[in-house]
Amino acid sequence: MTEYRFDPFEPNETQRGEEENSSYRDPSGNGDAPFVMPQMPLDPIGKSSQNYGLIGLILTLTCCSVVGLILGIMALTRASASRRLLGYESAQAAVGKVLGILSIVFSAIRIISTIAWVALFTVGVLSGLAELNAAGGTVI
Repeated sequence: MTEYRFDPFEPNETQRGEEENSSYRDPSGNGDAPFVMPQMPLDPIGKSSQNYGLIGLILTLTCCSVVGLILGIMALTRASASRRLLGYESAQAAVGKVLGILSIVFSAIRIISTIAWVALFTVGVLSGLAELNAAGGTVI
């Protein structure tokens, strides 16, 4: 019975053959190619899309709905630019798109409700002044 010894740092025969036939050569020339971890492509446009969407949502919910609307639109355009650049939709661009849509929806609701509130307040004040004037009262 033969004893099988496993050494994770020693390549087996098939891996040795693949290394010899590999097109990658070590620049130092000693033949020992280091293990190179494949890198995922970076997505700076998707990251900025995520940041624009998050900042737009925060500004919409706290103070500035028009700025939130603009940042939401920017987040959507940056997410689509990221998709065109990479050929697929990264996770950061997808989150940026969702946050941009939420920012646009909440800012539209807030802008419409502000316009309606100002219109109702103006109508209420004007009708109150008209009633006061009809009753012969004075406005101080």
